Amino acid sequence: MKTPQRLALLAMVGALTLSACTGTPNTSTSGAAETPKTFTMALSADPGALDPQMGATTALLWASAFAYDPLINQDKSGAITSGLASDWTEEGDTITFTIKEGVTCSDGTEFTASTAAANIAFVSDPNNASPLLGVYLPAGAEATADDATRTLTVT
Repeated sequence: MKTPQRLALLAMVGALTLSACTGTPNTSTSGAAETPKTFTMALSADPGALDPQMGATTALLWASAFAYDPLINQDKSGAITSGLASDWTEEGDTITFTIKEGVTCSDGTEFTASTAAANIAFVSDPNNASPLLGVYLPAGAEATADDATRTLTVT
């Protein structure tokens, strides 16, 4: 697999671990939390069920971008940057992510490597009929987690 394809796969695998989890809130330069603001966006279609692992419509992808954080992001220049993962390494067909500390899910539970691995396992199971399998996640992909070291390995 060529490097640009690997980077694209890395970005897509990162997008699969959407778990309604986020890092620490943004703060101003003074260290105080920013005042919440309202954001309104019109979608051209109903996104349907808001489960990002079970839909592939444009409306759902747009809504999910505001509701879920990926393991990694891509900046305007195309460079891969940190998301829920603080760093990652690639060796052959294997990518190992280190999950950031202090990330919590919407229910307040800690986001762990096991959380991410469970999301990837769900999509990779053909019985779940996720439309992302074979598109964002290659068939046969497997994820393992080590919560003690905060590492997620995807092969």
